[in-house]
Amino acid sequence: MEALQPPRNLLISGRNNNWKQFRQMFLLYLEAIGLSTATESRKIAIFLNCAGTEGVEIYNAAKSKDGDQPKVEETLDDVLELFDNYSEPRKGLTIHTYELLRMKQEEQESIDHFITRTINQAKKCELGELFERMTIMVIIIGCKDTSIKERLLRLEQFDLKKATELCRTVELGKDQVNIIEGQNRERLDMIRRMKQKECNYCGKIHLPKACPAYGRKCKICNKYNHFASMCRNKNKSYKQGTGNKKEKKIHEVAQDRDCSSASEDYNLDVILKVKLGGLL
Repeated sequence: MEALQPPRNLLISGRNNNWKQFRQMFLLYLEAIGLSTATESRKIAIFLNCAGTEGVEIYNAAKSKDGDQPKVEETLDDVLELFDNYSEPRKGLTIHTYELLRMKQEEQESIDHFITRTINQAKKCELGELFERMTIMVIIIGCKDTSIKERLLRLEQFDLKKATELCRTVELGKDQVNIIEGQNRERLDMIRRMKQKECNYCGKIHLPKACPAYGRKCKICNKYNHFASMCRNKNKSYKQGTGNKKEKKIHEVAQDRDCSSASEDYNLDVILKVKLGGLL
């Protein structure tokens, strides 16, 4: 097994700031090598070694501001908080509240994820007793689904837990409906494909119950509901030597327009009902 590699390349200045990722990777590394219970001074030393030159400079600058003031033993959490504040300076409550009030559910974002984002942002605003009321109102205003808005507005109390469960239930129900509708569309497409075959009475593909041959008289056998081009007796007529006149009539009838048979459609519907268990 290869030795575990510590996280490197901490970048904490400019657009390429990777502090949050580096922080997580360091804590995972510390746990993996079995030193999460080591002394605080040792963990800090390992952290600074991984952080590199830029990290050490930031740490030293922060320590120089403290001067010679006495302080309790420094912990790794203290150092991590120092870098947290350096990476993202503390914003005022006004800014946090402004960001909370303008939150909107993103495209393709689940309602569950949007609620989590809203709750996390609300925690930064020090809302006190107004926490649940403000959070639910932001969810109502920011969510995309009108049905969820309506259900939340019917809540008698500002209960964040109930509101969250309601939102999840509504979204889950819609997901299930979409799955069922998708399955039904697939079944209907399959039925349509099964229906799209050549008509035994006209020889063409056509819409159900729209066959012009229905009610028409065959010029070969004098029976109804099919064209001479599809007549079952036409080969028999040739064998009996009907001559060029009958051959000419058959050729003329073969030029009739595309069509379909209603009686064929009824037979096909019966077959489909048996095969598909009554879907039609």
